[in-house]
Amino acid sequence: MGFDEEKTKELREYISATHMFSLLILICFFILNRNFIPKEIYPASNIRYFILITLLILGAVLLYVKNASLPLRNKSFSWIDLVYVTFPLIMSIFTLFAGGNNVSYGWIIFFLPILVTASVLGKIAGIVMAFICAVILMVHQILFPFINHSLHVNRLEPVLIIISVMFVVGWFIGGLSDLEAQQQKRLKYRLQLEEIIANISTKFISLTSEEISLGINNALKTMGDFSGADRVYIICLPESGSNEYTFYSWLAEGCENKALNQNLSKEKHTWWWGKLSNFESIHVSDVRDLPSEANAEKEFFLFLGVQSVIAAPLIYGNKLVGFIGAETKKPGKKWTGEIVMLLKVAGDILVSAIERNKSEEALRLSEECFSKVFRANPVSMSLIALADEKIIDTNEVFIENCGYSREEVIGHSFLDINLINSIDYSRIIERIKEHGHIYNYELEYCKKSGETGTGLYSGVLINLRGQPCLLTLVNDITVLRKFEKEMLRLESLNLIGQMAGGIAHEIRNPMTTVRGYLQYLGDKKECMSFKDVFDLMIDELDRANSIVTDYLSLSKHKAIELKIQNLNDIIKAAYPLIQADVKKAGVKLVVETEKIPDLPLDEKEIRQLIFNLVRNSIEAMTNGGVLTIRTYLDDKDIVMAVQDQGAGIDSELIEKIGTPFFTTKENGTGLGLAVCYSIADRHNAVIKVKSGSNGTTFLTKFGRGLI
Repeated sequence: MGFDEEKTKELREYISATHMFSLLILICFFILNRNFIPKEIYPASNIRYFILITLLILGAVLLYVKNASLPLRNKSFSWIDLVYVTFPLIMSIFTLFAGGNNVSYGWIIFFLPILVTASVLGKIAGIVMAFICAVILMVHQILFPFINHSLHVNRLEPVLIIISVMFVVGWFIGGLSDLEAQQQKRLKYRLQLEEIIANISTKFISLTSEEISLGINNALKTMGDFSGADRVYIICLPESGSNEYTFYSWLAEGCENKALNQNLSKEKHTWWWGKLSNFESIHVSDVRDLPSEANAEKEFFLFLGVQSVIAAPLIYGNKLVGFIGAETKKPGKKWTGEIVMLLKVAGDILVSAIERNKSEEALRLSEECFSKVFRANPVSMSLIALADEKIIDTNEVFIENCGYSREEVIGHSFLDINLINSIDYSRIIERIKEHGHIYNYELEYCKKSGETGTGLYSGVLINLRGQPCLLTLVNDITVLRKFEKEMLRLESLNLIGQMAGGIAHEIRNPMTTVRGYLQYLGDKKECMSFKDVFDLMIDELDRANSIVTDYLSLSKHKAIELKIQNLNDIIKAAYPLIQADVKKAGVKLVVETEKIPDLPLDEKEIRQLIFNLVRNSIEAMTNGGVLTIRTYLDDKDIVMAVQDQGAGIDSELIEKIGTPFFTTKENGTGLGLAVCYSIADRHNAVIKVKSGSNGTTFLTKFGRGLI
């Protein structure tokens, strides 16, 4: 019911009561009037007095019964109130006694102090003032009798009628004043309530996560002061996987703080939680009046000393998450509708703040976890704004792999820094926009240095603080792909070596026989004219035999004899033969050896490795140049470098180097470098190739961990 409706209802109640009282006075007037009462019974004055007083008492009783529930205004007297009340009373007394019976109806002036008193101080004060005025009129009537010829009596009876009207006026005007004051009080109460709700709502909009707890406690204190409760609290149900309740509480001064959150369990207090689960408020003016099914709750609250309690469910996402309650140790506490509304509205605000705090905390932990995973991930990761496809952030691995600085990457796209080609990039973006993700898309990427690598690109759309972003991950498989190619090459070498081992004996036997007969025929006189032909045929057989030997060298399982020796010593021993080949080709030889530790080596195989690399470099320098052989330490590796000053090798052909039968030479067999790779593999070494327009360098790296 609204303020206007409540005011209208109470006003009508007072007006109806006034009408009833006026009707009783009219009846009294008829009783005293000779025109309405038979003359035979009129002299019975005692009967008239009895009837009059009885009607007055009956009217007073009816008024009291009808309006006993109406609140009375409690207002203390001040000096200003005393002046307002006493001044018209003094003036009325002076006027009445000064004029005596010379002024007709002089008693009417006594309505003035009654009206003033009732208007200023309310109904009770108005009735008291009417009583004072009645006493004064009675005294005046005794001292200065007033005779009304329309009445058959000449003393107190007319005065009783006047006094009755005074009481009605004091009661009615005072009641209206009380109603107005009561409505103002209610309006002020509601304005205060709305101000509290507005303040709570406004404060929680700007509170940070760290200030939420303090803000909730301040809000509970405000509600406690407003409602007159001894304690106001919030209990939130445990999160999934937890048994701990979240508890916020405000306690009035002088009240003992007893645990509530851990003892008001859902398992034991089913009536309480059943009401809340149905989204019902609980309003208990006296705990002792709880129903029999709430005996557990009654015992619990009486144990705590609680006499009156109220609770409202906290609902979030159409789910019960807890409740807000208020309690007092005074029995019969009247929890008004405003207090109930305050608990419900404030509870909604607070639970939203609590859940927001939980969400922000979960988000903070999630972002912290994401940041740690993002930063510490051993795979290249980046965040890209989907709107402009610019890089927002990257981890350190991304920076290390691409070779750019963070400043060169942030705010640019993959295409801006030429990280990947436009075709792959278009395919990736198109697939992500269509499906929301892409997994293990293999592509080639280019580093700042121009070096290329192979990676598996994965990406997924995420929402980062309201902004659609792309989380990318590039798993670098450059080494893996090179390893796979090397394994494939070694397997092919091993297969060829195994085949060579199986057929070498069958091939060499007939070749040896043919070579022997050619030598035999070449020494005969009658065949001397064909000696040049025989020598050529023998050379070709020797060449075929060397090819078979190279075949056998390709076998992974070829037996080798490892001895601890120094690589520099082997190079020094092979130097005369190398020098002869170099001098014949018109190339200058430079040997630079540093002090290096010994290694387990097969001298024959290492000599063959050196010869093959040297001859390959000599053949690359058709216009002469410098051939350099160096040995040095590179971190944990012992390196032998053979460098020429030839035209270099095309980048497309470098990956094919070492593949059996692959050659760019017109008369080459494609087995020389293949044998080198096989020898390196049997010594657990690797061969790297660096080539450019100024020449090519073959680096053979022996691991020191193998010593």
